[in-house]
Amino acid sequence: MKPSRLSVIPLRLPDFLEKKCQSLLDDIQGAHSVSVALLTEQHAAGFTEALAWLQVMPPAQTEGLYLLYGRALRGRVAALGH
Repeated sequence: MKPSRLSVIPLRLPDFLEKKCQSLLDDIQGAHSVSVALLTEQHAAGFTEALAWLQVMPPAQTEGLYLLYGRALRGRVAALGH
């Protein structure tokens, strides 16, 4: 059974960020190796850190993104058998 895909929709991000953040999340979930998953998660975390620094969304949304990226990474690493 294929694991369900995570989504940023419940975070109710601003429209201009929803597509980018979902794309980053999808990249983590679709990584072909653990190394790529780790690098992609770090890229997503860095992007989110910049958003937090610029204060473009509430801290709860920023924290929600970090949690989603972490869940996606753990799920992908498990799916890859590590």
